[in-house]
Amino acid sequence: MNPRLAIAACLIVAGNLFTPAARGEDLLVGLASVEITPPPGYRMSGYFNERFNTGVHDPLFAKAIVFRQGDVGFAWVMCDIIGPEHPVSAAARARIAERTKLPADAVMIHGTHSHTGPLYKGVLRRYFHDQAIARTGKDAAEPYDYSEFLRDRIVEAVEQADAAKQPLVLRTGVVPQPGIAFNRRFHMKDGSVRFNPGRRNPDIVRVAGPIDPDVSVLGVQTAQGEAVAAVTSLALHLDTVSGTNYSADYPFALEKTLQARFGPKFLSLFGTGTCGDINHIDVTAMSQKSGPAEAARIGVALGSAVNHGWDALVPIEQPRLGYAVRTIDWPMQEYTAEQMQSAEANLPKIGTNALSFLDQVTAVKIADVAARRAERPDGMVALRVQVYRRLEGKQAGVFMTDQVLRQGDDFHFGHPGVDHAEADSRLTRQVDQPTAVSHPVIDPDHHATRRRHAADGHQRAERKTITRGRDDVMLIAVTGSGLAAAKRRAVEAGSTGEDR
Repeated sequence: MNPRLAIAACLIVAGNLFTPAARGEDLLVGLASVEITPPPGYRMSGYFNERFNTGVHDPLFAKAIVFRQGDVGFAWVMCDIIGPEHPVSAAARARIAERTKLPADAVMIHGTHSHTGPLYKGVLRRYFHDQAIARTGKDAAEPYDYSEFLRDRIVEAVEQADAAKQPLVLRTGVVPQPGIAFNRRFHMKDGSVRFNPGRRNPDIVRVAGPIDPDVSVLGVQTAQGEAVAAVTSLALHLDTVSGTNYSADYPFALEKTLQARFGPKFLSLFGTGTCGDINHIDVTAMSQKSGPAEAARIGVALGSAVNHGWDALVPIEQPRLGYAVRTIDWPMQEYTAEQMQSAEANLPKIGTNALSFLDQVTAVKIADVAARRAERPDGMVALRVQVYRRLEGKQAGVFMTDQVLRQGDDFHFGHPGVDHAEADSRLTRQVDQPTAVSHPVIDPDHHATRRRHAADGHQRAERKTITRGRDDVMLIAVTGSGLAAAKRRAVEAGSTGEDR
């Protein structure tokens, strides 16, 4: 069966499988935050070179929000890491199910895609680790198994959140914050499309894609109106800090800004939007802040936007929880034995001038596919379809590979990899009512992209490991579930994250 048709069929069936909570039962919400900062000297993720940690700008956390209503519940965990690893997510879900009685399928685990967290998974980590073992018989950069540490901390965060649950009110909305996110793909005078062409490059003709200046907000407060937490999403890469100090990037300053208004116990959970083609660099500017100062500027601006729009957030009336799950297989890209051997031979050149950046990206992608094929000789990737509904009598939101949360008339999507804002702008126009779309980044390292980007020589096309762009999958998910195309207002783009 055509995998795209299979997806649509699964979603149509899944739409009838909700198990909503009984009417009139209180919605209980619990919150918790557990530190997940790696040890000093650990390798850091985000770039194509071996980069060792030298300090801590701000600690990293796994933040959990748990929803319960009657016998129905689910948990959402956001971690300050590049993305969760499937074995970690699967093991964490299983333990959470044992300890909290939440179904394993009702746990959604995201990474914010911070580029200043640990390199604890993937082809590059395995290569650097194996090289260290070969040289000295041990890997000094990994004094303990961070994957196990992260698993345990995720479980701890959900357990704490579940134990702290109480009747709370959810409010939702979208607030604009222009001027901090920029599309990094450009049409050039020679007819090519380049990403990151440099500031004030005279060969730039025009930007090649949209952005999404909207900030999706889910506010959590007591019945008395005291604000206790917010889940926010913006389509902007978490790559502003750089360097070798651990940092959550601009979400750290976002939380501090919100805490300045709501108090030090206020918890800010952040989900990255569809930002595969979005970063913070304004190529028209003569100069721009960088590093922690730039992260602080963006975080304060984002926090100020949330503060400004907080009082206008709309309460979710009579919420009802429910979810359904389906698993499908999706084919990986295929490479010849010669291509895989070439990729393996090029791994030692990663982080050097001996290989172009895009060739380094390609080598890592092909090596990653080879590793995944060793696990799945049939050449398929397991994709989970999970659907959540949070308001009676409305259409169900649908989500490829992990969850979509239904929040009143808003959807909160989670999506694997770092998709493009252009893809999400198409999705948001497929649904009724204004739609807040949140796509926190998730495992595996599938960077979904439209097929034509491959001809552009774009990084995200090189990173893609499945056969078709996930933007196509998402649109099928929406239309296959019977959501009407209609009233999404025109925006310049869409907003955007777990496991395969």
